[in-house]
Amino acid sequence: GSESVRKALDPISDVRGKMAIDFSKDPDGEYIIPDHATPMEVRAIFREKGWPFEEYFRFVFVRNPWTRLVSLYRFIDQPGTKPSFADWLVNSRTSGRGGGEEGQVIRRSRRFGTYTLDNFVCDETGTRLVDQVFRMEDMPSVPAQLRARGMPIADDFIPAVNRQPPVDINAYYTPALKAVVAMRYAKDIAEFHYSYPG
Repeated sequence: GSESVRKALDPISDVRGKMAIDFSKDPDGEYIIPDHATPMEVRAIFREKGWPFEEYFRFVFVRNPWTRLVSLYRFIDQPGTKPSFADWLVNSRTSGRGGGEEGQVIRRSRRFGTYTLDNFVCDETGTRLVDQVFRMEDMPSVPAQLRARGMPIADDFIPAVNRQPPVDINAYYTPALKAVVAMRYAKDIAEFHYSYPG
């Protein structure tokens, strides 16, 4: 979902995210800010450049965790034997390295994709570094909300990018795995009024 939003914002963006494992610099010395950068990482770059991070409207998206985890698992292209969904989910983490792959250099979407919202957006004091958290499920209302903040978003919708064909979520979850997600993401589920969608 974040790639769809970035594509919609590209025409008005000074800095564009790139598919990269981590931060680097281009030949001109400018930072390449990778897709799925955390707000703490972006704040550090802004401070280094002298940009007023706190004066920007900072927002992220949250998604139903049961759906998000299946989507992330399906997106994984792992060499060798891909673990079962159950093994992958049980071994994933909501902070730290995330993704269930300790010690490996992995794509940021997998590294942070299993985080709880606060583990992704908060600083070391537990303060959220974003002004707004949108639900992915409310995407149709986002362009109007951004325009209301003065952003010249041209379209009334954000086109889907990297959308996967739908699947039966019940094919992935047992009652025990549903309970694991409910426990790990209890705060996100309560705050954003999510429930198991199957």
